[in-house]
Parts: sequence; structure tokens; C-alpha cells
Amino acid sequence: MDECAARVQKDMEDAEANAYKEYFEWCDDAAFGRSTALGRKASKEKLEAKIGQVMYPLALPKLKILPESISAADKELGEAIALREKEEAGCLD
Repeated sequence: MDECAARVQKDMEDAEANAYKEYFEWCDDAAFGRSTALGRKASKEKLEAKIGQVMYPLALPKLKILPESISAADKELGEAIALREKEEAGCLD
């Protein structure tokens, strides 16, 4: 009977050791997966920032306001102001 109880005890200890080993490996895998995921996220953010730095000078010509467009807008504004002043004075019928 003692031999049977010893075998059961040893089997339980082995099962506990195996369960702990599996859990420990799972924890390592989960931690490694999380750290690599965070690393990938940081790398992605760095790459997106670098793309922004590279693309910004390329977008500048599109963002520049040409002097011709400013003078045209000023001319339109002046005409609109003159028209409104005439309307207020009652010169237009």
C-alpha cells in the first residue's frame, strides 16, 4: 500500500512540475510576444515619423501660395468691397 501511495505522490509531483514548466514557458512566450509587439509598434511609429520627414519637403511646393494668386484674391476682394459700398450708398438700382 505504501508503494502505491508513493507512486501516486511521485506522479502528482511530476504532474505539478510539468504544469509549472508549461506555465513558465507560456509566461516567457507571452512576455516575449508582448515585448516584440511593443517593439514593432515603436518601429512602426519611428518609420511613420521618418516618412513624414521625407514627404514634407515634397509637399511644400503644393502648399506654397503664389504671388499671382494673392494679387488676384486682393483684386477680387477690392471689387467686392467696392460693390458693397455702392449698394450701401444706393447707387445701384
